[in-house]
Amino acid sequence: EIVGFNSDVEFIITGHSQVVDQIIIQAKKLRAKCINQSVDAGLYSKLAESIVPSVEMYLEKIDFKDTTCPVVFCSDAKLISESKEIRKRIIKHVISPILWNKVLARFDDCDMLLIPTPGKDLMQKVQEYYPDKKVVLVATPQDIENLKNIFNENNQKPGAVD
Repeated sequence: EIVGFNSDVEFIITGHSQVVDQIIIQAKKLRAKCINQSVDAGLYSKLAESIVPSVEMYLEKIDFKDTTCPVVFCSDAKLISESKEIRKRIIKHVISPILWNKVLARFDDCDMLLIPTPGKDLMQKVQEYYPDKKVVLVATPQDIENLKNIFNENNQKPGAVD
């Protein structure tokens, strides 16, 4: 099963190891580049259906609120602000492929993208997709200070950025 649509030519697949191994063999015969990903990529497939009841039980304990800033879900790249819909989308996200290319396209009209993650892989992918945009990793307290400096250089307050 394809669990990640990273671009028009880059995909992440998951499945039983023998099947994935056969796909890799065939892909390499076609000169495709293949890289092993961590096992958590399987979360975005039907293989993860057995964990949905546990996730639902946990989410019932969380008091979701409507958001003032929409959330973009990787399963369909739609903007969601309503709390009930956010809860449903989290469940759907566990067993749905990641449409990374559509998610990135959602930010086409932005000048700057903030990447709140401890890893640099996501930032690198965003920079590759948008080489002309300012992409800022926000993973440490120092990164927040750097971000403040960027806003000060542009004479903008953090809340003034779209």
